[in-house]
Amino acid sequence: MYSVTVLNVELSKSIGNLSWSDDVNTLGAELSFGMAFQDITKSEKLIKAGSIVHVKKDGKKFFVGPAVDEKRNENTREFTCYDLAFYMNKSDTVIQFTKMRADDAIRKLLNKFSIRHNVASIPIQITKIYKAEVVSDIVKDILQIVEEQTGVKYLMEMRVNTLYIIKASDVRVNIDVKELKYISNPSFMISMKDMKNSILVTSNDEKITKVNAQAYNEANRKQYGLLQMVHTIDVEELPKAKNIANQLLKELCKLSIEGDFEVPGNIALRSGRLLNITLKKIGIIGTFLIKHTNHTVDNGIYKTQLTVEVV
Repeated sequence: MYSVTVLNVELSKSIGNLSWSDDVNTLGAELSFGMAFQDITKSEKLIKAGSIVHVKKDGKKFFVGPAVDEKRNENTREFTCYDLAFYMNKSDTVIQFTKMRADDAIRKLLNKFSIRHNVASIPIQITKIYKAEVVSDIVKDILQIVEEQTGVKYLMEMRVNTLYIIKASDVRVNIDVKELKYISNPSFMISMKDMKNSILVTSNDEKITKVNAQAYNEANRKQYGLLQMVHTIDVEELPKAKNIANQLLKELCKLSIEGDFEVPGNIALRSGRLLNITLKKIGIIGTFLIKHTNHTVDNGIYKTQLTVEVV
């Protein structure tokens, strides 16, 4: 059972075509719904662009955010809403970090914009100036620096009104996809197109051509041919070049497996989380990253469309 409220007024009976989606490359979720023509007048004073929308499933709130766009035609009003990460995606800032722990740097940034947060311990030091940068992009960049140095991925996830930053390996959906009858229209692609078996790391200074570190996998090169990538980093990061090269090789020296399928709806299915899939009949077994989700509720039937990638 779903409920949609604005200003503590229940609107669920007046709305239709409820859906929401998220993507691993974008912080935040998008939610949309429509309202029939006969409900427009009574709802017009309650909901409009800027109104804060609350959505619950079985009494548990899972979405809070502003109605950003409103489309009107002769018969309906259609709203597009975003969760509270919207404000991080639409705000720029100037900020400098000097030998500051990554977790403290993120907290300093979020506190500047009064964003509630729960940030995991990340002791890697950050020294960098960000000028006219989007708030969410700054957090992503800090986490990218951490991943390059340590190989540890962190997930940013807005849960109702709090931004969580946690190790991606700690966020698993407690669902095992084991039977084809559980999913609809499964399609998987196995490819070597993004594989790399040689990594060169150098400075991003255009005047410097020296390769500071290299990592390669000779067995993989013999099997698939040379697939090389040059990765550039800031001068201050050069002492960590070898570690960065090793981490990139570990991530990229493998076949990619991506898939799309539909399952019965579940609000725990969110991009960035991990999902175990065992489909022996088609030879797909492993832990997969959820890259994109699209949730739809139509005539009381809740379904979730997933795009996944093996980790």
